Amino acid sequence: MTTATDHAHRLFTESVLADDACGYPNRVSFIARDIPDWESIAWRSLVNEHRPTVIVDEDALEIMLIPVDRPALLARIDRMRGRVPVRVGWRHHNGAHTYEVPVSLSRSRLAAIEQARAVPV
Repeated sequence: MTTATDHAHRLFTESVLADDACGYPNRVSFIARDIPDWESIAWRSLVNEHRPTVIVDEDALEIMLIPVDRPALLARIDRMRGRVPVRVGWRHHNGAHTYEVPVSLSRSRLAAIEQARAVPV
């Protein structure tokens, strides 16, 4: 297992065993960024399964994507446009999610997480 996979596994285990679920929503999916096709797995989790998804990288940075419920007509329009409305939050492990930003997420924006993470702050 690689570092990101180890972090994702640890987070999953802690959230299952903790009484308060460590602040994660119900039915959350944990996806390590170092597995092949993580973008496709995350997209499927968000769009098809409508599940909150936590993307974990090798530095234990967690990016939480929470799908937003929308009326049926707007949800159908979003799907036709290839987008899913989400709230995005991030934190390092054991920290609070700092804030959540509403975003209309597309597959290309999801893939851009990789490039954005490479840019030093």
